[in-house]
Amino acid sequence: MFQINHIKKDNILELKNTKETVYAQLFLDKGASLQKLKLNGSTIIEDLSPLDYKTTYASSILFPFANRIKDGKYNFDGNDYQFPINVNEENNALHGL
Repeated sequence: MFQINHIKKDNILELKNTKETVYAQLFLDKGASLQKLKLNGSTIIEDLSPLDYKTTYASSILFPFANRIKDGKYNFDGNDYQFPINVNEENNALHGL
């Protein structure tokens, strides 16, 4: 069984199982990136300080698409879609939550 805790002051989701063999933290204000992950007592992902998230995008979840979409426009199954441009200098939509 898993528990999910929303740490509101930091906007972090904390996930852990009742046996305490799995622990994870997703930073919702940093692209929903997986910033901490422990499995069976072994650290898999940890804080990368002093590296800055804004220059590395470390452990970002590549959703709803991977990479960049030029002009934020694409067509799928005959339908046109537009993502917000979030990299203005490149006129791209960049992945990540």
